[in-house]
Amino acid sequence: MVLARLRMKLETEERLSMGMSSLFHGLLMELIDEDLAGRLHSGGLQPYTQHLELSKEGNYWVVTAFTEEILEGIIKKSLLSLQEFTLKKQGIHGRIVEKHYEEFPFQQLTSAFYTEKANPYISLQFLSPTCFKQNGNYIHYPDLRLLFKNLMHKYDEAGFGEEGEDEETLNALVEDAVVSQYHLRSTVFYLEGHKLPAFTGTLTLKMKGTQALCNFARFLFRFGEYSGVGIKTALGMGALKLMEENDYKRENPKEKS
Repeated sequence: MVLARLRMKLETEERLSMGMSSLFHGLLMELIDEDLAGRLHSGGLQPYTQHLELSKEGNYWVVTAFTEEILEGIIKKSLLSLQEFTLKKQGIHGRIVEKHYEEFPFQQLTSAFYTEKANPYISLQFLSPTCFKQNGNYIHYPDLRLLFKNLMHKYDEAGFGEEGEDEETLNALVEDAVVSQYHLRSTVFYLEGHKLPAFTGTLTLKMKGTQALCNFARFLFRFGEYSGVGIKTALGMGALKLMEENDYKRENPKEKS
């Protein structure tokens, strides 16, 4: 099993916006085999994510995969050779001027879980609008129970973990996690004429429990860099990054040491 990410730098004459994330999902479905697209549209866990990252450094389209079928069918077969694209609904044509592809062996992820002495402070960056849904309601803030539960569910559904959620472990994670720092803002994600409430920004947790639980929390967030977190991750929401100390300082320059 391999976790994979392809980061593509885009060049367009027209300005791109985060609201176009779902258009890139449509582009992705046009590029892949009809049979695979049909199965992905059938519902259930989406074993890939895609999102936009728009900044002064450039505009990037990022696609991840966490099953072999998706790695082959989406990234290797359809995207690695892609040089130009058209967003038909907006009439936007662009080029891919740079690509960075990486694979992360799943065994390396599990090995770190068993062997490393992870830092109890875990800093996260929510790169694209993130939201959870509970009892029909949108939860647009990082509720810790929903955060951990969603990642555990994605991990189990992907076939990596044991079937069914471990309520005891979930409770332990929630009880041991303390919000240390946060720099979050509310936002919206535009989807088919609707505005979904969401949040972006950074969050630091301190895991005050056992080393094993700390390692497991970091393990889940590393997996979350490929699975996304929350709802609509295939459409551009819920992109997650596990930040190192220097990353956090760059994102939060006013934060005191």
